[in-house]
Amino acid sequence: MIKILFITLFLISKVFLQGIYIDSSDIRTVYSLNYEYGSFSEYEDKNKFHKIGLSSLLKSKNQYEINLYKFDYSKSIETAYTFFIKPEFYLNFNFGIGYRYTFENENDDNTVNDEYNTMFSIYGSSKKENTNSLKFYPIYIYEYIYSNRQDGLKKFDIHKVGFSILFNDIGIEPTYSFISKDVSEISVKLYLWEFGSY
Repeated sequence: MIKILFITLFLISKVFLQGIYIDSSDIRTVYSLNYEYGSFSEYEDKNKFHKIGLSSLLKSKNQYEINLYKFDYSKSIETAYTFFIKPEFYLNFNFGIGYRYTFENENDDNTVNDEYNTMFSIYGSSKKENTNSLKFYPIYIYEYIYSNRQDGLKKFDIHKVGFSILFNDIGIEPTYSFISKDVSEISVKLYLWEFGSY
């Protein structure tokens, strides 16, 4: 049961954060369809998962999402909101605060979870304008999670490193996430962007 709890807490915290890449001066609405495949390792056990989601970013700071997860032992649906704070600075970095609501079905038992998070992210190298069609962003994300589950309150943090490769409206993002000495995850995200009008 503890293993399932750790896996669920960790994976539902990993939302698709397209908002970190959009400059604060860009007020267009951004839509995205994304797919993620990953392998979660806890001690010597490995579990695979699939996720498909839709997200929308309004005025570069307000991101709304809906995600569907499929594990070997359960399925879940998640809705999330993240607000980004983007200071004007030489490096590309920002802060995010968010809320997630998750409905999970595990072996015919349904649970509902509330989760609050704060996030700090750094990506790329500088604010220098990149006009190329192909863009490469190294990423570091730190996230602190406060989860109010039916079996009690949980607090933990996540360190994630990886990179994004963007080509026009298509992106790929391999990452490695560390949650504790014996708990980690490797995943790959594919996403399709669409920019709306001003």
